Amino acid sequence: MKWDWLKERIQTLGLTQAQFADRIDWETTRVSELINGKRDFPGRKLKKAAQVLDVFFQDLSDYNNDHTTQIPKPIDHEKRLLIEQSVAKTLQKNKVFLTTGQQEEIIHDLYMRAVWAKDEENKKAS
Repeated sequence: MKWDWLKERIQTLGLTQAQFADRIDWETTRVSELINGKRDFPGRKLKKAAQVLDVFFQDLSDYNNDHTTQIPKPIDHEKRLLIEQSVAKTLQKNKVFLTTGQQEEIIHDLYMRAVWAKDEENKKAS
């Protein structure tokens, strides 16, 4: 089922379904329905869910809305921080001003390219 991975991710984070539901201000029965394939996240819950699950909002949103079948992966915060610092430095050097949303979009895009490149490198090595 679409949301099978979510149950494992919640457990990996050391949470129960009830605790996860509480952290995203949702009813436990709704989380159970989600995991059992009876519903998707409502749009208003995606941001909090992405934060709690430690995945990019855009990835969770795309998956939730069936724009991709790629299960959102946990964020590698060290890699993300390096990219974020590089983007900030480049923007400052070039005196470019972007909204937070625009910056996040660039960081997400660069992060996903780095993840994809690493996956391709691992495929070639095996």
